[in-house]
Parts: sequence; C-alpha cells; structure tokens
Amino acid sequence: MKLPELSVKRRIAFLMVFIAILGAGIFGLTQLGVDMYPDMDFPMIMVMSSMEGAGPEEMENLVTDPLEQAIARVSNVKKVSSTSQAGISIVTAEFNWGHSLDQAETDVRRQLDMFEALLPEDATDPLVFALDPSMQPVLYVGFSSEVLNDFDLRTLIREEIEPLFSRLDGVGSAVTTGGRERQINVEVDPSALTDAGITISQVVRVLSSVRNNTPAGRIDAGGMNMSIRIESAFHSVEEIEQLVVGVNAGAPVLLRDIASVQDGQTEELQHVRFNGIPSVSMYLNKRSDANTVNVCARIRDQLNEISEDYGNTLTPVILFDQSEFISQSINNLGTTALQACFLAFLVLLFFLRSWKSSAIAGISIPISVFVTFAVMHFTDVQLNMISLAGLALAIGLLVDNAIVVLENIFRHREKGESPRDSAVNGAMEVSNAITASTLTTLAVFIPILFVPGLAGQLFKEMVLTITFSLTISLFVALSLVPLISSWTKNLVPVFKPRSISGRIGRMIEGFERRYNRLVFWAVNHKKVVLISTAAAFILAIITVGMLPSDFFPESDDGFLIMSLEEPIGTSLGTTNEAVEALEDSIVAIIPPEDLVALFTTVGNAEGVMAIFGASGSNAAMVRVRLSPSSQRSTSMFEYQDRIRDVLDNMPGIEYSTEGGMSIFSSSAIEITLYGDNLDLLYEKAEEIRIAISQIEGAKDARTSMQELIPEYSFIPDPVRLSMLGVTQSQLAMDVRYGFQGSRASIFRDGDDEYNIFVRYPENLRDSREDLEYASVLGRPLISMGTLDQRVVSNTITRKNQARMVTISCDVSGRSLGEVSADVTALLREIDTNGLRFEMGGEMEDQKETFMYLGIAIIVAALLVYMVMAGQFESFLEPFIIIFTLPLAFIGVVLGLFVTSTSLSVMAIIGMLMLAGIVVNNGIVMVDYANQLRRSGKDIKSAIVEASTTRMRPIIMTAATTILAMVPLALGIGEGAETWAPMAVTVIGGLFVATVLTLVVEPCIYVIFNRK
Repeated sequence: MKLPELSVKRRIAFLMVFIAILGAGIFGLTQLGVDMYPDMDFPMIMVMSSMEGAGPEEMENLVTDPLEQAIARVSNVKKVSSTSQAGISIVTAEFNWGHSLDQAETDVRRQLDMFEALLPEDATDPLVFALDPSMQPVLYVGFSSEVLNDFDLRTLIREEIEPLFSRLDGVGSAVTTGGRERQINVEVDPSALTDAGITISQVVRVLSSVRNNTPAGRIDAGGMNMSIRIESAFHSVEEIEQLVVGVNAGAPVLLRDIASVQDGQTEELQHVRFNGIPSVSMYLNKRSDANTVNVCARIRDQLNEISEDYGNTLTPVILFDQSEFISQSINNLGTTALQACFLAFLVLLFFLRSWKSSAIAGISIPISVFVTFAVMHFTDVQLNMISLAGLALAIGLLVDNAIVVLENIFRHREKGESPRDSAVNGAMEVSNAITASTLTTLAVFIPILFVPGLAGQLFKEMVLTITFSLTISLFVALSLVPLISSWTKNLVPVFKPRSISGRIGRMIEGFERRYNRLVFWAVNHKKVVLISTAAAFILAIITVGMLPSDFFPESDDGFLIMSLEEPIGTSLGTTNEAVEALEDSIVAIIPPEDLVALFTTVGNAEGVMAIFGASGSNAAMVRVRLSPSSQRSTSMFEYQDRIRDVLDNMPGIEYSTEGGMSIFSSSAIEITLYGDNLDLLYEKAEEIRIAISQIEGAKDARTSMQELIPEYSFIPDPVRLSMLGVTQSQLAMDVRYGFQGSRASIFRDGDDEYNIFVRYPENLRDSREDLEYASVLGRPLISMGTLDQRVVSNTITRKNQARMVTISCDVSGRSLGEVSADVTALLREIDTNGLRFEMGGEMEDQKETFMYLGIAIIVAALLVYMVMAGQFESFLEPFIIIFTLPLAFIGVVLGLFVTSTSLSVMAIIGMLMLAGIVVNNGIVMVDYANQLRRSGKDIKSAIVEASTTRMRPIIMTAATTILAMVPLALGIGEGAETWAPMAVTVIGGLFVATVLTLVVEPCIYVIFNRK
C-alpha cells in the first residue's frame, strides 16, 4: 500500500503522527542553541617558547629552528610558519582540513618531547595550544568610577569583578586591561653595589629565596597529625629594607643600604580609553563549546547586578557585544523566512483562488520547518546564520511538492472524482515525479559535504537543514496533503464570472491557450528556438568573464577594528598622541547618532590579545562600534574608507582595518617572498608594497617586516673574564637585572600578593654611558670587553623553514578578482632578483574554493543525471532534462550582471542549488508526457499537452521559490548582505530557466524521441 493511499485510509492515525512530530519540533526549537556560525575546528596549532635576553637571530637559530624541525615531522601538516622576536618564538602549524585537532595537538606534543633536548636550557618549555575562534572576545566592557583613581579602579576590578565573570557558566576567561597595579619597586644604586662589593644578581637571589611557602613535614601533637609549613613572604616595606643581601668587610649589607624600596605601581605600559575617557576595560572569551548568545546574556545579567551593588563606585558600559549582531542577524533571517512564507502563500492564493486549497499546500511550510527544528536538535545542529539561511532558502522549495500534488488532486476533482479517489489518484500519479525531483534537489548538495577547507565546514549545516526540510516536505506532500484533501469537499470552488477569482481564472485559462499555441509553434520551429537559445548561452559565457568576483560578500556588522603601528622604538607617549589625533578625526567623521562607542588601547596588549595583534609602545588598536545598519544611512564601509584617508595622511604609521565579526583572519591579498638574504627580502618587499599601494582598490598595503632597530652588542674579553672569575652568563644576568629588571619576590598584604620588582633607577639606565659603567661583580661592564652599536631585524618570519616576508593588502571599491588581476600583472613586471614568491590570502582561498565548488557542480550534475536515469529507466531521457542547466546559467549571468553583483562563493552555492531546482520543471513535464505516450498519443501531441497541463504547477513552484528569495535578495537588515548574491543567483537562474524550459524543453523532447 503506497503512502498516499495509507494516509487517506488511516487519516486519524496519520493526523496524530503529525501532531506528535509538530510538538517535537516546537520542543526542539526551544532547545536549540543560537550562535553566529557553526562550530568549526580551524586546523591550526600554535607553539610558543621564550628565552629571556635573546635577540631575534638567536631565537631563530636556537629555539625556532628545533621547534620547526619537530613540528615538520608531524603527519598531515600543510605548512609551518614562525615568527622569531626578541625573547620569544611563535611557531604555527596548519593542518589539512578534516584532520582531528585533538590528534594533531597530541602528535605535536609527542614530537616536541623528542626534540626537547635540542632547546637551550634557558628556553621555557614550549606552550602548545589549538587556535580556536573562541579565543576572540565575545564581549568588551569598560569601567569608570566617580570616586576611584585608575590604580584603585583596576585593583577593584581584578580582585572583585574579574572573579565574578570567570565563574559564569560558559565564560572561558576574563582579562582586565588599562590602569596600573600595585608593585613594590626596589631601585638599586649601581655605585652602592660597587662600594658594597655585591652584585644585583645577589640581591635578586636573596629576595627570591623569600618567595614560596615550603612544606616542612608533619608532627603528632596532642593526638593530631598536623602538617608543618614554612611561610616565606614579605608583609611590609620595612621587612624588605631590613633584608641582609650581603656582607662587606665583615658587616652585613642591608637592602636599604644599596637600594630604595617603594610601595608603588607598575610601569605605565598601556593607555586604555572609552570614548576618549581613560578607563579600565575587560574582554571576555567564551569556552569553545559554549553558546555565544547565552554566555553574553549571563554576562549582561552580571553587569546589571554589578551596577546595582556598586552604584557610582563602578559604572560598567558594554563596548562590544557579539551576541547583538548575532541576534539581529538571526531575527532578520527569521523575519525573511516569514516574509517568504507570506509571499509563497500569495502565489498559491492567486493560482488556486481558494483559501482552503492554498492553506492545504501552505501548511507544508510550517510543518516542514518545525519538524526540521526537531531533527536539528537531535543531530546537534545549532540555530545560526548558516542553518537558518538554509531554512530561509528552502522556504520556497518546501511548498513545491505540495503544489504539484494539490494541483493534480485539483485536476482529478475537476474531472468529477470523489474526494477520496481524487486525493489518492492525484497524489499517486505524481509521486514518482516529485520523489525524483526532491532527490535531484538533494543530490546537488551532497558534493558540498566533501568540499575541503572553510567553505565545506561552513556550509555543512546549511546542507543538512535543507536536506531535513525537503525530505520532510516530500513526506508531507504524499501524506498530509492527500489526507486533508480527502476531508475537504469543496476543494474546487465555483466562482462567479464577474468576481476577482473568476477573472483570474479566465486570465490563467487564456494564458494556457496562448501558451499551448506557442508550444505548438515551437516544436514545429525547433531550429529557430534552439539556435536562439544557443546564442544566448554563448553570450552568457562571454559575459561571465566580465563579472567582478569576490570571495565572500562583506557584511556590515557595525564594528571596525584598526591596528596601528608607529616606527619601532616610538615611545608610548608619542604613539598615544598620534592615536588621540586619530580619535578626534573619527569623532568628526562619524556623527553621534551613528557612533555608539570608541574603544582605544595604546601600548602593550594583555592576555591572548598579545598573540593576535601588535603589541609594544609603538602599537595601538582602535575599535569603533556603530549603530545597527538599519538605523544609519552611511555604511560601515564608507566610514572605513574615510578613516583610511585620515590614516594615509599620518606619516610613519602602518595600519590594517577589518570588521569585527569576520571569520576570515587573512588579508584579501598576500604575497610571500622567500630568501635567505634579509636585506634583499626587505628591499623587494618594500618595493612591492609601494607598487601595490598605487593600484586602485588596494587598501592598507603593508609588510610583515619590522624596521631595523638599534642594538648594543657587548663582546666580552674571555681572558679578562677568566682572570676575574666571571662567566658570560653571570655577566648577562647582571646586565639583564639592572636594565630590564626582575620580579624577584612576592609581597603579601592579607590575601593579596604583589610583585617585588628589582631594577636600576630610570635615570641610571637610559644612556650608553649607564650601560658601559653598569656594575658587574663590582666592576664596570666596559672593563670586561667592548661595546658596539648596530642595527638588527626586530622580527624574523619563516614558512616551511625558509625565511620570508609577507606583503598584504585589503580591497575596497573594486572586486577582489579585479585587484588580484592587477597585482598578478604587477608581479610579472617586477624583478625579484631570484627571490621566490607565492600568492595567498583570500585571493588564493577564492581560487581554491571556486575550483572545488566548480568540481562540486559537475559532480552534482552527474548525480542529478543518475537520479533521473533511475527514475525514467533510460540513459537518454535525463539528457532532455539536463538541458535546463544551460538555460539556468543564462539567467544566473543576467541576474548578476543586471544587479551588479559579484561572482562569489555564495553565488556559486546558488548555482549549485539551481542545478537541483531547475530540472524539477523538466521532470514533471517529461514524466507526464511519457504517461500520455503510453496512453497512445504521438510525441508532439503528448509533449504539447504535457507542457500545457503542467504549465500551471511549473509556474507556481517557480513563483513561490522566486518570491520566497526576494527578501533575501534585497539584502536588508543585519547580515543580509551575505545571502543576497545566492538569492540573486537563484532568482535570475530560475526565472529564465522556467520561461525557456516551457518553450525549449518540448523542442528537445521531440528531437531526442525521434525514431
């Protein structure tokens, strides 16, 4: 017993099934997590190690090289890149997409253990961690106070507020920036050290001995077994001053004799401002498995409690909340889906001219959507921009099967069949056709699941939601639609001739008659039809090469990030002055109603942010938060270009700008130069950077190289050192402690602990003379060797163990494809002096993804053919229907060209969808033509009658899909720009394919079936 027959026979049972699954769908919706994008494992592992006092070249040779050798031995490594700076080495391993990140991390650790002996003793153990999108903050909050200074404000936030957030469910970390912390500063006088005959290393060593609590065994006392602990800590400045640090002429030397001890603050290494006002801020990260919207909601609730509890002592202001854009985008997509449902219902109402009939077909949409929510819940698919977009795109398709079934039931009812018979016969007659058409639609999405890289991971959930919903819609069309139709007596309404419905009916009937004559003419003038179509197809092929191309459409998320760098060595004060001028310009550019927040960090970054951005006295980061795009007339990109114009006129500053919600961390265009000669690398890199900056549309051209910085190089006299009994490491340690300083011990005040920091006074460590006469074992440094000054590279970068420099830029005002072509032509003209180069960034990602998606389209076409071959039991007839694909291509190119839409990944995904959608019209037409031929009709009569009979459902299904896509194509609202190219592609391709299919397909059918 077939499904339509069973559903009509067991109506109550099936109705209960649908009520049950609808309830499951509502439950599933309430349980779904909400996030911006699906959970994705970016296949990158980072390894960090440090060695205090080492320069970039020492770090490269002694630390980076062994780490790279170890990581290169790990399987599935795609590339290894590294950065060697003064005292720090960062090595990043990129693995093939799909490789287990946990396994990759384990393999890296295992190899590092094997190579650990090759690292210097002074180098720290390598820190290994996976790069995760959750490392980026989901929320920034600024704190101000009417009664506290910045020192007390930071102390309050670190000690009381930070723990509140760290304990929240889903929060990974909370990091405070801005302000200064309490610190005990020990400023050692070099002359006093010489007079006392001791070294600064001794001072550090003695202070370090009073640092940690030490277990001292156990004791039985009064029948109680108790542990013994020796507490080591300073509790007052006086204790520190009284510490004996050495002996001179038999007399003890106290710390106060050779140093000044002050209860002070840390050195000012950073400025933090919110809307131009100095503040203390905090950024919060979520755990990798946590839901962004839920985590941010908990944080906001906690902030409300803080506002109530602390009053004017502490005023929190949210600077950036990632969940706001997510919620706005999700809500916008939800609204788009509802609009699509409404427009689809209007189409049904227009053609069927019956509320009952339209409701029967339209009910498949909400049921399919709600059941999809249930399936999503049980398969761990979240509600995000990708999955919800899949549902929004599928809205117009969900009703297609119901339309074909209902229209056929409608036709059988017009013949006088009973409600039960018409329901069963009408559904059974088209069951094979709509099953095949659904399978062809689903088949085109299967290749996306196998597309490697980010695109494959990103669109996986969209494919799943479309698959879920379309499969459910097929079940609804073959069960619920005939079930309800069998209960409905007046399915075919009687209209008065002068009524609106009657006039619409006559208009449709008149259109069918004219179309019947057109098809009859077409099958008798096949050459004219096919030659004209071929010409249009050739024109489309020529035009597609003229279309601009991009990787992913940009989205106006209302959040701009600018990373700035002054020349190396620029003081914090000078950098701060430049950034203040930029802040003034931003306030002048963006009107108050559009500028929500301006958050600036100048100087050293803190926490994990130091990994992702520039850090140091010459670095700054400016974050601009705008009002939602729907509330302003100027786009984020226009403001971005105006700010770029300001930055271009600030001499000496290198900068980059990006949107805050982008999942693509690379620049639009990257050129990597390889070579061993750093001077030549830097020279050519700068030449290319200058040339790229002259290309129209190329913005923020920059290089990864840093300016050469001055360095003092001390060459010790080994004979002199041996005579004095001084080792090179002792010498280096004394110099390091005196000029760089050391956190030597801990000062405890109640339950709080603060660093004790040892260093020379500032006025004795700011000149060459101070270095030359620094006290080393009671003698001037210059007496033990010679001091030279030279310039060295501040940073050495490598990829796959070869030195390299990266030149990068972003794109604005022109398409990525156009700028990429100009850059490629430029590189052909520049003499690289034998240096090897390769292209990268979004440009290469675009080429790679386009290639894989192109292969996916070919595979999808083959799968569609295979499904149809199985449906028709013929190798030939599927070719008749496959000819709808070139017709759709004509419409795609026309749609993109007319709307000035770039050819992007989203547009290609739209083409992939079309491959499964447009063949459905041909399937319905050819299937019915075959049925008529089996009943005795000749080829021409069969295809003309089949075309005329199936014209109405074909137009109805196309119209519902097209109109359902219109809200997405308009690109209105937060996040809508992402999906507009896909919608434009589907609308253009389906519209033209539908129109041409009704004329061209009959001609091809006649040609292929000629004896």
